[in-house]
Amino acid sequence: METHSILGTQALPTPKPIEDITLVPCVARILVLSDGQLHFFTLPELNILPIPPIRNVQAVIVDQQALSRPFLHSPIHTVEAVEFCVIKKTGLGLFSLREKLVFYKDFPLAGCRPGARRTGPLLFVADKGNFNLLDLKRGTLLPVMPLSHAGVVPAKPIITVIGSNEFLIVSNVDDRGLAVFISGSGDPVRGTFEYSKYPVSVSYDDPYLVALMPDQSLEIRDIETQSVKQVVPAPEPSSEHPNGPRRGFSWNPQGHMVPSTQLKDVLQLVPVPLI
Repeated sequence: METHSILGTQALPTPKPIEDITLVPCVARILVLSDGQLHFFTLPELNILPIPPIRNVQAVIVDQQALSRPFLHSPIHTVEAVEFCVIKKTGLGLFSLREKLVFYKDFPLAGCRPGARRTGPLLFVADKGNFNLLDLKRGTLLPVMPLSHAGVVPAKPIITVIGSNEFLIVSNVDDRGLAVFISGSGDPVRGTFEYSKYPVSVSYDDPYLVALMPDQSLEIRDIETQSVKQVVPAPEPSSEHPNGPRRGFSWNPQGHMVPSTQLKDVLQLVPVPLI
C-alpha cells in the first residue's frame, strides 16, 4: 500500500475559508484564493512567498497547457513562466508567475461568471448571457452562444478544454444540456449532442467526456461518436453522506479528481475504472 506523509503546513493570513486551490507543478507554486485574495505558496513545502496577494479576485484561470507540464526539476529561472487570469467585478487581469508575479494588462469585461477556461492565448468565459471566446493576444472578444436557449440561466456555466485549439461548452435548453464543440476561431466542430439534464460538471480525458449529472451518476461518452459508453450509478446514501459523496468532478493532468468516500487520515492511491 502506498501512503503519503505531510511535508508542510501553513495558515493563511486571513481566517476566512479557502475558496479555491490551484497547483502549478511546473513552477512549484500553489495559488490559494480566500476572502477575495489570491495568495502564493511553494509546492510542496507550503512556504508563503513574498508576493503581495492579488485583491478583489472572484476566480482564477491558469493556462491548462501550463498545468499539463511536468513538475519543476530545474532552477525556476530556467523554466517558462506560467500565465493566468483573475476574474474581478470590473473585468479580467492577466498575470504571469515564475520567481516573481508580473502584471500584464486588464481586459474590461464586466459580469464574468465562474467556470472560465484557458488554453494558450484562448480564454472561454461566460458573462450574464453568453459564452464568449477571448483571444488574449489580439484582444478580440467573440460572443459564441447564449448560456440558455430556454429556461433558467445555469448558475455555473460549463466550459471544458478539449485541446490547444478546442473547447466544449454546454448551454441550457429546458433544463437539458446542449453540448457544442467550438474551435479556437469560434466555429462549431465535431457536431453537437444533448445531456438529458444539465450536468453539474464535465471533464475530458482523451478519448472520453465524463459528466457528473444532477443525480450524482457519471455519464461517460466517446468524444468521436458522442455516444454513451457507460453510466456509473450514484453511490448509495449513508448516514454520514445522506445525499451521497459526489459534490464535484474536475480534470487534472494525471487523471480525474474523484472525491474520497473514506475520509481517512492516511491516503492511498486507488484506481477508479471508468469502462
